[in-house]
Amino acid sequence: MGNARLLITAAAVLTTLVAAGCGRTNNTGYGSNQDAQATPSNEATPSNEMQATNEATPSNEAMPSNEPGAEQGAEAGTQTSNGAASSQVSDVKVGTAVDSDGKVTDGEDNFKAGQTIYASADVHDVNAGSTVEAVWMGPNDTRIDSEAKTVKQGENTLSFKSPDTSSWAPGDYKVQIMVDNQVGGSESFDIEKPS
Repeated sequence: MGNARLLITAAAVLTTLVAAGCGRTNNTGYGSNQDAQATPSNEATPSNEMQATNEATPSNEAMPSNEPGAEQGAEAGTQTSNGAASSQVSDVKVGTAVDSDGKVTDGEDNFKAGQTIYASADVHDVNAGSTVEAVWMGPNDTRIDSEAKTVKQGENTLSFKSPDTSSWAPGDYKVQIMVDNQVGGSESFDIEKPS
């Protein structure tokens, strides 16, 4: 009789956890008691033992969100924002000159300290009103400077001008293009040793 009661209690706990995991909950945040009562195991379980099984269930803090689709929505939002940033920005280039549309025209990747460096990115898929930021980074991914711009309706290209590079030591550099604080693309370049 004791083993049967233990099995019944274990079945009730499992039913409660499964119901909670499926997002079907009652006002207490635990699995639906209506669903649990429909199972044969709860018919044989006294109400005070059912309460004990609920107390053994993890608290709301450890349980998945009770709102339908909340967990999936949060994950999807993260994937969308990361994926969206990289798909919205394309053709990131660095060079020493830009055309009238703001596109880098010479596509260089080796510069001397003191040269002005431009970065451009194709933003035709970025929503108007989004913030696009160029982050200039030095050796060991040290942040040097940044400049942010807001995308205007119908804008296809944004260009950014480096800060003064005269004090930049030889080494590996890059400009990172961020869309609403998500990495959208980057382009690496070198500052060469003086000849």
